[in-house]
Amino acid sequence: EDYSVQLSERLKKTVPGSRRGFKDFLYHVNKGKEYPAKILKVKVRRSRPKTISKEQVGKLIDACSNLRDKFLIQLLWESSMRIGEALALWLEDFEPDGQKIHIRDRGELPNLAEIKTICSPRTVDVSPDLINLFFDYVAEFHTDEVDTNHVFIKLSGENKYQPMECQDVASLFRRLKAKTGIDVSPHILRHSSLTELRRAGWKPEHLQKRAGHAQVQTTMQIYLHPSDEDLRQDWEKAEGKMRLKQQQKEGSEQ
Repeated sequence: EDYSVQLSERLKKTVPGSRRGFKDFLYHVNKGKEYPAKILKVKVRRSRPKTISKEQVGKLIDACSNLRDKFLIQLLWESSMRIGEALALWLEDFEPDGQKIHIRDRGELPNLAEIKTICSPRTVDVSPDLINLFFDYVAEFHTDEVDTNHVFIKLSGENKYQPMECQDVASLFRRLKAKTGIDVSPHILRHSSLTELRRAGWKPEHLQKRAGHAQVQTTMQIYLHPSDEDLRQDWEKAEGKMRLKQQQKEGSEQ
């Protein structure tokens, strides 16, 4: 073999597609590109996912300029959906009477939205507020001119009323960052939602179903790591039970 090539170059290979190990919401934009990948890898400990607070979610919703964007942000926060799952929703996937949303696998759709894994199809419970927001949004924007079952549609431009795409969502989050200073993505909203449910006392197997994970171990690795704030709050609750009673009166001899 030719050993004149540096070892670092010999330990790389060219791989098509995204650098990420999963299909992110810009996967279809990058899947035709190539990038150099290392053949030998050292497993890095997974860090705690970035999250934002409920107050910050409220600021994002307040900064939205139309009902569609408000509905999308609240949906992502409340349902813990992936962005591909949200853009793949059809009008009939909403069950208003049961306050449920059905996430179904319909294969690759015209807007390139798709379900990530075979475990992703599921039903999620949502609030009456979200269902009411859904009705308000549909009444305002799904007029007779709209010829698609997709819930989320473009509101302007030459492709007006066509299904919304991941690039449209990316543009929305850039605009919201410029308005609020909050650096967030659909995936961060999903992490924030599931983290809040974990703090509310949800069992790992319930979080797994909500998230659409294939294995409960995946859920536990990501979400069952308490923060310093969580530990402090639990300690304050338990501190009284840990306190030792005074065994002798003040001033008594040892």
